[in-house]
Amino acid sequence: DIKPENFIVEDCRVKLIDFGLTVCYFSYHDTHGDNVQTFNYRAPELLMGDTMYDSSVDVWAFACTAYEILTGRILFQ
Repeated sequence: DIKPENFIVEDCRVKLIDFGLTVCYFSYHDTHGDNVQTFNYRAPELLMGDTMYDSSVDVWAFACTAYEILTGRILFQ
């Protein structure tokens, strides 16, 4: 669940917190639920209902978060 609220800065280090929705990925072909991220940071495949995905959905969420941190603007409202 990568989103700005799950990052903290402590002693000049950025830390990711809140691993409540963490899933161990064994294979791309494992079926997972599609309700795994905050709606504004969900990858397009999750929005389309895909249940077979990999860690690329986290890369999408991180990119959205990085954009918001760097620009100070909300990417998707």
